[in-house]
Amino acid sequence: MMLQHFANHGNQFVVNMYGSQKHRRKMFAVLELGGPNLYDYYVNQEIYSSENKYEIVANIARAAAIALNELHQRAVIHLDIKAENFVIALQEDQRTLKVDPFSFKLIDFNTSVLGTDHVKANTASITKIIKAPEIRKKSKNHVNQKVDVWAFGIMIYGLLYSKLNEFNELNVNVMSDKNRYSRLDSELNYYRSNPSNTNLDIIINWCIQENPDQRPSMYDILYHLN
Repeated sequence: MMLQHFANHGNQFVVNMYGSQKHRRKMFAVLELGGPNLYDYYVNQEIYSSENKYEIVANIARAAAIALNELHQRAVIHLDIKAENFVIALQEDQRTLKVDPFSFKLIDFNTSVLGTDHVKANTASITKIIKAPEIRKKSKNHVNQKVDVWAFGIMIYGLLYSKLNEFNELNVNVMSDKNRYSRLDSELNYYRSNPSNTNLDIIINWCIQENPDQRPSMYDILYHLN
């Protein structure tokens, strides 16, 4: 279980596991209580229609980058970076959300692998719409942390331009991978060729480079978000 890798460390940005027990073929774990995930919060708070959407998404991007950079510093590739896998941390009273500024904890390490570069991974069960181009064709790939960077860029793009629901429908309702990625890549190519000059747009464009070597590290992203 990947969370055992973090068990002996103070994990400010990864959900804590307090204990686990195997029963027959099932593993049961006691996990830290967290707030809502980022997707639910974004929808329920109607951030997509907020007059301050850019500032809120910039705050979200910074907090998510902190959490993912922490994970990468621990030599882990998450492989399923999306809004549903960031939960909002709770204050010490266990009731109040940390939203000013945001503080996130990463969850769902079922597809995660240890390492930083050229790590063999089963990528078949990763959320399709966030797969980087280099891991779309095979069910098993050698991966590096740049696949998380691509997914981070897709997530921030979805938040900034209110595309999360559209991406979820594209992920679930389009039967053909060829059609799914053709539609996604067409949108991203248009976005790249018509760049906006906001800091978030610059970072998104940097993250969604088709060549993984041209994508930044999460440390670089965090530096540009601060």
